[in-house]
Amino acid sequence: PLDPKSDEAKAYYDEWQALLAPFKAVATPNMMAGATNLYNRMDEWQGEQKPPFSMDVWTFIQEVGASRAG
Repeated sequence: PLDPKSDEAKAYYDEWQALLAPFKAVATPNMMAGATNLYNRMDEWQGEQKPPFSMDVWTFIQEVGASRAG
């Protein structure tokens, strides 16, 4: 439970983005949108497939990203 606007949360977000860098380097805008949509709808499919992270983590990443965007 970190404040999405905290320096620690921002550092975590930067690490998250570094892990995504190889995908982002080759992904089209549609691929990026599709991945975002997939995880936004995690509650619909997580019973069939185990997600790599929880919805809480996804929500946190989205909040930190939004706070960095302005």
